[in-house]
Amino acid sequence: MSGDMIKRSGISLDLRIDHRLWVEALALAYAYISMAMPGEVICITGPSRAGKTRLIFKLIELLSDPTEDDLGRLLRCVVVEAGNTGPNGTFKTKAFTLAMLAAINHPMLSVADDMDWAADKLYERATEARLKSALERGLKNRGVKYLFIDEAQHARYVSKDAMGSCGVMDSWKNLAQTAGLVLVVVGAYPLLDILRNSPHLLGRKHQVHLPRYQKTREELKEFAMIISVYEKKLSIDESVGSLRAHVELLYDGSFGCIGLLRAWLMRASAMAAVKDSAITLPILLKTRASDDDLAVIGREIYEGEKLLEGCAEASKIVPPLKVTTKESKKSKAKPFQKKPRRLAPGHRSEGNP
Repeated sequence: MSGDMIKRSGISLDLRIDHRLWVEALALAYAYISMAMPGEVICITGPSRAGKTRLIFKLIELLSDPTEDDLGRLLRCVVVEAGNTGPNGTFKTKAFTLAMLAAINHPMLSVADDMDWAADKLYERATEARLKSALERGLKNRGVKYLFIDEAQHARYVSKDAMGSCGVMDSWKNLAQTAGLVLVVVGAYPLLDILRNSPHLLGRKHQVHLPRYQKTREELKEFAMIISVYEKKLSIDESVGSLRAHVELLYDGSFGCIGLLRAWLMRASAMAAVKDSAITLPILLKTRASDDDLAVIGREIYEGEKLLEGCAEASKIVPPLKVTTKESKKSKAKPFQKKPRRLAPGHRSEGNP
């Protein structure tokens, strides 16, 4: 199998479709960010592979001003990914602070490659509070106005405590306020669970939703048009006919998410190339995500969409707050010992007074 054959049979990695839902989310996000005051938070969320990261870089392109500083001293927009890079996939706030310092090219990180060990020692000794102080000054000195945090839902892996991720989010909001910038947090639907635990942050948040296509007649028609764009880049077997004729099959296997559809067609294209054939219906079915994977993806989408529906379903989504009027008294009894009690006269054993 030659590389040319794979290239002819596959979808170009550079193919990006600016479909209606993506364009609408871009326009709304740009409007919110442009009008936001320093310290305010823009939240961009949607299902996985909906095009959120591409949205970030398009927004940076629109917000950047190359004429603002000819010498490159100022940095209007900064984007950092919130990776869970700690042990066992945990999210480490100190590591993330260092990532933000690197993103603004802070002087404390400009150490030669052969002196990385010295930098590591410096970072180990530096307290997180000192690193955050350096970051705040660095953001101000570089003139950062917009801080984008991608994959922000990874903050939920900061600890086993459910409120730990809320603390991380509040610290980001405080950083935006003290540094005088607009914070843009971007992530999949689990990000909403973190935000709902911070009422103070919710009051400063503007929500942008990058949704999937719904299974309505109008949206299925538009989804079919997007399928036809991909079809022009693929080698489809005659037995399949047009991919648009299988719109419901493709929708059910991608939940109407363009990114999931594209990934599926990429797998089908790769398998067809290995078999030295065009894409057939059996190949499409074989490269479809497993039922278990689709169940997990579907559950996350359903829960995220429910959280964004509004007050109508709030009672089914948000658990009632537990109100405690007074602390319960702790038992002072020793374990495995019967609590002593005084028996009434006439019920005492002999020998007791």
